Amino acid sequence: MRVTSAPVLKGNPGNPGKSAYELAVAAGFAGTQAEWLASLKGSPGTNATTTAVATQSANGLMASADKKKLDSLLRRTLTTDANGLVTWTFNPPFASGVVPVVEVTPQSSNATLSINHRITTLTNTAVTVQLSASAAVTVLGISVLGVQQPGVLTVHLTAGEPTAA
Repeated sequence: MRVTSAPVLKGNPGNPGKSAYELAVAAGFAGTQAEWLASLKGSPGTNATTTAVATQSANGLMASADKKKLDSLLRRTLTTDANGLVTWTFNPPFASGVVPVVEVTPQSSNATLSINHRITTLTNTAVTVQLSASAAVTVLGISVLGVQQPGVLTVHLTAGEPTAA
């Protein structure tokens, strides 16, 4: 493959235009070019980047409103019973009528396990999760069957109030 460049078209030079200083004078600036240049530099602004830690009342690396939301999240790491069930009672409970958003993150040190989860009960005071682990059986490189694995599993749970879209 051969790459060629397109021909460069050149036009005739145009007439010189006015400098920015000349335009400023024409617009009413009264002073020398050095004074005009000095007028372009304003007072120092506030650095928009901060490394301060956010609090619920002061912005930092995040907005204070976001810090309030983050602090309101509840987090727990629990283990299931032998049947794969775990119940988490929220402390403090969410307000009456508020159904929290719950994130379930199963944990396993066995990479061959496939862990499924299902929230079976969710109220403003508690959540119950059913977890099941299956080990894949591979035949000719194809996973054909998941064999149920009994035992206790670890699960990380996060709950928070839903936010308006």
